[in-house]
Amino acid sequence: MKRGYTVEDYREMLARVYATIPAAAVTSDFIVGFCGETEEDFQATVELVRESRFKNSFIFKYSERPGTKSSELFPDDVPEEVKRRRNNELLAIQDAISEAEQHKFIGRQVEILVEGPSKASQKHPAEGPAVQLVGRTHCDRIVVFEGQQRQIGQLLPVTIYDANAFTLFGAVVTQHVGPEVYALSL
Repeated sequence: MKRGYTVEDYREMLARVYATIPAAAVTSDFIVGFCGETEEDFQATVELVRESRFKNSFIFKYSERPGTKSSELFPDDVPEEVKRRRNNELLAIQDAISEAEQHKFIGRQVEILVEGPSKASQKHPAEGPAVQLVGRTHCDRIVVFEGQQRQIGQLLPVTIYDANAFTLFGAVVTQHVGPEVYALSL
């Protein structure tokens, strides 16, 4: 596919990223079933995905596009059922990795930038001052939590209490404000 790098170049790049930013969240794109892809080639991709532990990956089946170099130079020789199986297998592996990596955040406090109401909140608006909001961590992980509209645009500390492959669920960390704060001197 005219990639200008090797798997070893890719591994070295990832090593540099993690050496510089240990908590970096890296994503990648994969096309399975490219012309001439053997089962051995596919298994090498699977091993790279397992080794790299991407935050998530965008995984697609190859499909011929008229006018592209690949359609001119290479026959689309990987059967559709093989492409579908490889696509589903790689998606399942990546989903399991994503979920395992997300679960490492449970119990941790993270700082998020609050973006706005969550998709669920937009579909079913809450009655009252609390609303389900969504924000992102510094490493671009999506966090859903109960909050107030006034928090949109703010950086907030949130403790993560649950996770799935795509979303962290948290609660805003608050500080108790005692009555002494309200004392007035006359």
